Amino acid sequence: MSEYDLRQYKLMQQCIEGFEIGNLNLRVLIDSLRNLLNVLQEARKEWKTSFKSEWWVLEEVYAVASDREQTYLSQEEQTWVYEAIDRMKQLLENVIDENFEEEYFR
Repeated sequence: MSEYDLRQYKLMQQCIEGFEIGNLNLRVLIDSLRNLLNVLQEARKEWKTSFKSEWWVLEEVYAVASDREQTYLSQEEQTWVYEAIDRMKQLLENVIDENFEEEYFR
């Protein structure tokens, strides 16, 4: 994995952390993750597809809430968001760990 892509994955982690502690709202998280995902240069197709699937959950929840002019997410919507975020965090941990193993065994 290139250093460039590794930085993008770590920036994704930072965005998620920022959302979890309340420094980013859901719209900013969605936009940031989409932009970072789009600039990856060497990401495996399967990984990208899995991550985009979880990202899409966030996008759908936000779009529906916005369409309904909700100012807060329902408990169910919050659950969907945090479950998708947990899966994204796992995907990021896995890809970063794979990079560490690649570097370690070189």
